[in-house]
Amino acid sequence: MRFALEKRDSRSQKMAILVPVMSLLISFLLGAIVLGLNNANPLQTYAAMAKGAFGSQSKIQFTLVKAIPLLLCGLAVGIAFRLKFWNIGAEGQYVSGAIGITWVMQFWTFLPNWMLLPVGIVVGVLFGAIWGGIPGVLKAQWSVDETLATLMLNYIIIGFAEYLYISAWKAPRGNMGTVRYPEFAWLPRIWGRVHSGIIFALILVVVLWFVLYKTRWGFELNMIGKN
Repeated sequence: MRFALEKRDSRSQKMAILVPVMSLLISFLLGAIVLGLNNANPLQTYAAMAKGAFGSQSKIQFTLVKAIPLLLCGLAVGIAFRLKFWNIGAEGQYVSGAIGITWVMQFWTFLPNWMLLPVGIVVGVLFGAIWGGIPGVLKAQWSVDETLATLMLNYIIIGFAEYLYISAWKAPRGNMGTVRYPEFAWLPRIWGRVHSGIIFALILVVVLWFVLYKTRWGFELNMIGKN
């Protein structure tokens, strides 16, 4: 008797819900086993994690603020994954974008106040795109594995950002850290620490879903990935 694993041609709506739910439960179970082997109570540990993330209004706000860049990075790599291009360099591309917007905020003092934020966002996007484009060029020209290239580039840009943070762009009277962004260039707050970036991110979720599943370009991306 011979067993073989084959990819399904299609999956039901029930399986589409059941698979991620079961994956989450199994991950909790495996985590509990690891915690138990290290003499930690899994229930207390998971309860502490939940309380730390959602235990109060301020903690919920902090969790949402931290989730915004993660959501945006997830959307960005989602397009690459659709093409079967294994981009695991989202962290480095995010840091590169942060360098770009910080450069604008700190040194482009010739801009009017109202232009700092939109110009900073554009420059940040360009910096992130350029950093993400490097492994794409390496892949296209010399067949360099994108998984390795994107991973290694993370360390390069993070090291460069640390240099800027503690030395080159350090605030004049601080031990480390850049000059604080001017308040008129901050995204508007909508709930405590939570800023309007979360609305922008959620809008992008809908836009990306529509582009990938309801447009010809999204269909072409899917076909490229499958081929």
